[in-house]
Amino acid sequence: MTCPRCYAVYHQSVRFCGLCGAEIPPSTDTIESFPDPLIGQVISDRYRLTGLIGRGGMGAVYRGEHVALGKPLAVKILHGTLGQRKDVLQRFRREAEAASKLMHIHTAQVFDYGHWRGLTYLVMELLRGSDLASVIRNEGRLAWPRALSIASQVCDSLSEAHAMGIVHRDLKPENILLVPRAGHPDFVKVVDFGLAKVRDEKGQQSLDTTGDGSLLGTPFYMAPEQIRGEPVDARTDIYAIGGVLYRCLTGLPPFEAPTPFAVLTKHLSEPLVPPSRRVPDAAIPPPVDAVVLRAMARDPAARYRTADEMGKACAELIAALAPSAATPAYVPAAPVAVPTLRPAPAPVAPGPASPGP
Repeated sequence: MTCPRCYAVYHQSVRFCGLCGAEIPPSTDTIESFPDPLIGQVISDRYRLTGLIGRGGMGAVYRGEHVALGKPLAVKILHGTLGQRKDVLQRFRREAEAASKLMHIHTAQVFDYGHWRGLTYLVMELLRGSDLASVIRNEGRLAWPRALSIASQVCDSLSEAHAMGIVHRDLKPENILLVPRAGHPDFVKVVDFGLAKVRDEKGQQSLDTTGDGSLLGTPFYMAPEQIRGEPVDARTDIYAIGGVLYRCLTGLPPFEAPTPFAVLTKHLSEPLVPPSRRVPDAAIPPPVDAVVLRAMARDPAARYRTADEMGKACAELIAALAPSAATPAYVPAAPVAVPTLRPAPAPVAPGPASPGP
């Protein structure tokens, strides 16, 4: 689908343009409708593109492999026309710089960034799974223990980012992937740090990725201070995590309206209906409502102070109210112990024969 205002290309599930905020009209086109000449090309003599994963507002993501190593990878390439815009290039570079610093198991890894034949690309970890938006669209609202588990893992990812002075600023279900792992069917990977705000070495926040004052973020999950153009911090992401949790619990965004501007206005002025009242038949416990309402408090000072604090609140609720649904912490397989080899003892020479009787 194409944005009618700025002509960015999107997947069918997108409702609002991430670049200009315009509403995206429905379309019957599919990804397969667009032949792609890049498939089969080798980028910078290192990365062969083997298939198209999807298209977004800034570019397309391809399945690829490292030519020399055969390692599967994902390669994100900017749309050619956007590569001429300084603000978009800055945003793309910021994603590379921010994500490359992050090593948490719940954050998608970034390996490389560069330019090839006028195109700008980003090489990332290839993840096999579904984004949270697709899961909710296909399965409907999630059971509250499952929703809290997902939110807790997102908090774990963002705790590392916030400790490094990185604020995501665009958390939404589309940027949360669920990747099956042994014992963890909903293992979370947070992606797309393209709107991240990074503190510099002096502790000052970097400038926004657009120089014309354009609003950055997704209307459904934007915190009030972000909407007003005020300074953002970790609590801005906490508001968005609360919005994502709301979507998981109800199948609906926290606020709905016909236009992006009207959605933003509701974030600023309308009281939030608790999830249990929005979907009374979902049997959402009051303490779960309380987590969402605190995370999405209009005043940042009333929210959780850190993502770690919110993540622990989610995990504690699962343990207290649904212990059978608690998922054990993911522990990577330990390497197989190899016994230390010691030299065999030297043979002992036989002593002199004992004299006979």
